Amino acid sequence: MELNQLRGCGTALVTPFQAGGALDAHGLRGLVRRQVDEGIEFLVPCGTTGESPVLDAEEHARVVEITLEEARGKVPVIAGAGGNNTRRVCEQVRRMESLGVDGILSVSPYYNKPTQEGIFQHYRAVAKATTLPVIVYNVPGRTGSNIEPATLVRLAEIPNILGVKEASGNIVQICDHLGWPGSRMHGVKRLFAWMIPRFDQSRFNVSLISLRKKDLSADTLEEFGIDVTYMGRHKFDPGTYPALLKVLRDRKADILHMHGYGATTFGRLCAWRMGIPSILHEHANHGNTPWFQKIADKLLAPHTDIAIAVSESTGKFTTRARLMPAERTKVVYLGAPLDEFARPRSADEIAVARSAMGILPGTTAIGTITRLMPSKGNQYLVDVAPNVLAAHPRVRFFIVGEGELQPALEAQARALGLGDRLVFTGYMRDVAAALSALDLVVFPSLWEGTPLTVFEALAMGKPIVATDADGLVDVLTDRKDALIVPKANAELLAGAINHLLETPALAAALSTEARKTGARYDIAAFVRKMERLYELLHEASRVPGRAGILKTDLSFLATERR
Repeated sequence: MELNQLRGCGTALVTPFQAGGALDAHGLRGLVRRQVDEGIEFLVPCGTTGESPVLDAEEHARVVEITLEEARGKVPVIAGAGGNNTRRVCEQVRRMESLGVDGILSVSPYYNKPTQEGIFQHYRAVAKATTLPVIVYNVPGRTGSNIEPATLVRLAEIPNILGVKEASGNIVQICDHLGWPGSRMHGVKRLFAWMIPRFDQSRFNVSLISLRKKDLSADTLEEFGIDVTYMGRHKFDPGTYPALLKVLRDRKADILHMHGYGATTFGRLCAWRMGIPSILHEHANHGNTPWFQKIADKLLAPHTDIAIAVSESTGKFTTRARLMPAERTKVVYLGAPLDEFARPRSADEIAVARSAMGILPGTTAIGTITRLMPSKGNQYLVDVAPNVLAAHPRVRFFIVGEGELQPALEAQARALGLGDRLVFTGYMRDVAAALSALDLVVFPSLWEGTPLTVFEALAMGKPIVATDADGLVDVLTDRKDALIVPKANAELLAGAINHLLETPALAAALSTEARKTGARYDIAAFVRKMERLYELLHEASRVPGRAGILKTDLSFLATERR
């Protein structure tokens, strides 16, 4: 069989079993016939999908025999045959050849973590054991070791090693820092905590580099099993470039995904030097960038495969201020973990959450979960409190979060005589519980990318009052899933809150629609999009000039917003 016979689409077959654990031969026959009848170009029994490591020798042979019988010579059959015992793998390969398969797919030895020389000698022995073509299978996420390019070059010199199934991908996320001074609730940090553990670990090895000092907060990403390297560099440290380049080479990075000015500057320089794909991910809309950042962005734009923006306004900022070409800039919305925020909550759970926040029975809790930073506009929420409380004395306001403006906001509340009617809870680890305790959620933002908390509030079906900050109106629709008012206008903000309090039917309708909107923004869906993008970049960016990704269909990145 020649390698070009494997052009097209092949199916890695599952191995069906009966309830008692025996091979389901009838089910397997039907599966193979279905694949052949539907026009699949080749079949792969006993691969990873076929659970080959748990099949005994006779089960393995029987699966291959049935596949050959039902394929009836219409399509090639490439049998999986691999393991970490070279002698046994050679015996298995010889048996597969005696059964009449067309080729062998052999996974790299797993668990033992052999050296590159050990991997080469293993495959040389396997190839020598058969006259069939052998396809090398590299899947570091499962085997624990990666077949390096130099080893593949050596293996390519063996006549019957004809190809490689490449399932590796060392994805390195790079960020400037993991928190703002005085705040543990940094959006990008929360995004990493949701996102990185959800990648398919059998296909992607995703790690994180922070250019700043080690995260010393009470809540670290390491708790989620995330591999984090802290560079400990200051903002303008020229030593960041060589130090980062060394770390990336040690990690054998395949793709860089970068967040923040420093990360996208030093990271893209490294990607340029290493000849690997790079993704600029913009999360904010700062209006403009410093002159020195413009110089860096202009230099590095031709060496950036794609830019991702979290909202339409952020996309415009990315092209206007960060100088990325519009054709390379794609808006990809984030989301929240729907399994955490959209699940039904019992009355007892909500009662416990409200009690933990000091919300008394009969109280209407209005609040926001936020960073206490200038962009969030929390001073306007404090300003509206007297107006709302005058009309609705059983209301209490809650500002959940921390940040640099907390002393000023607390002083503002004292000056207004709000006392215990406006509570600064500080940092709360369980955001979902805090959100469940609120009856109405307010986003008084002045400018935004798109805050993660709006996806959380939508998923939980909370009545929402928000300003018309760009990143909010990207996902919210006035009088459908939220009431939207002009930003920096306390009078109109108070009016919208009072209107919802006085119109329970409207609040209920907004809540219902909010859940529907929130269902479109699942962080798991975002991760699947990134996995597909990484795969395309791995292939397309081999085209000179980084033009390859522009020739692929990227419509999968879009989200149906209305």
